[in-house]
Amino acid sequence: MQNLTLEQLLTQTTKALEPRFGKEHSFFVAGWIINKLTDNIFSKSETQNLSLEVVSPEVCQKLQTWVDLLITKNYPLQYLLEEAPFGNIELFIQAPILIPRPETEEWVMQLIANLQLFKKYPLKILDLCSGSGCIGLSIAHAFENFTVHAVDKNPQAIALIEKNIQHLQLKNILALESDMFANLAQQNYDIIFCNPPYITADEYEQLDDCVRLWEDKQALVADNNGLAFYELIAQQAQQYLNPKSLLTSDFCQLFLEIGATQGHAVTQLLQKNKWHVMSPIRDFNNKPRLIAASVKG
Repeated sequence: MQNLTLEQLLTQTTKALEPRFGKEHSFFVAGWIINKLTDNIFSKSETQNLSLEVVSPEVCQKLQTWVDLLITKNYPLQYLLEEAPFGNIELFIQAPILIPRPETEEWVMQLIANLQLFKKYPLKILDLCSGSGCIGLSIAHAFENFTVHAVDKNPQAIALIEKNIQHLQLKNILALESDMFANLAQQNYDIIFCNPPYITADEYEQLDDCVRLWEDKQALVADNNGLAFYELIAQQAQQYLNPKSLLTSDFCQLFLEIGATQGHAVTQLLQKNKWHVMSPIRDFNNKPRLIAASVKG
């Protein structure tokens, strides 16, 4: 394979990616993957003249393999790059751990803003079904006085969280392998966050191939019409909340991400188990996305 300039490679790759990413977005995707394969060539180039930067045949061949994966296999871009931005941090991402979604990022960043009132206090936070750790890591990064437990039953997820803890040089977060509350005896938290599996089996079959073929099914699908994890949380979470927390009168202590059609059902489950539930918070698409609740006095 002949040597290509960076300009030629960027043009060819952008064109090849258009069937999946569209004409405008393909340019950016091409830039991201070329930059990854060339050890950040764009940022290190002194000339900034793409027509003068020559790329080796080995990189070109590897790039072709990546493009084929993206186009013919619907492989997730984040798994190729092995990284994804989330709020104010950059996360390592590895297959098949669930890729953080913008809808999750939105509510997490808003809650970080709301929690600034408590930044000086030693709050204890539980991030259930942590996956990549995006929620817990963001909280730990934003609040050095908080202690965060990021919990997942998948040992691959725990390994990834630990890798991100080291990458971000965080001292106030611990990754714990546990099937929900199973290994959390004697723990009391000020806040519990959870983005659990909530997709039904039928909904799973309708997902895009880039999700269904590659991301962990167990992190997506839940029994009982997608409500199984919410039932367990509604029944058990109160015993893991600190009844003397300074948040009890001023701030909700339970935050659950939900599917767009689950607001009413999850609210009913929580109310049945003596939770006070706020109206679902909507995301940037105006879909119900987050339920906040507190323990009834």
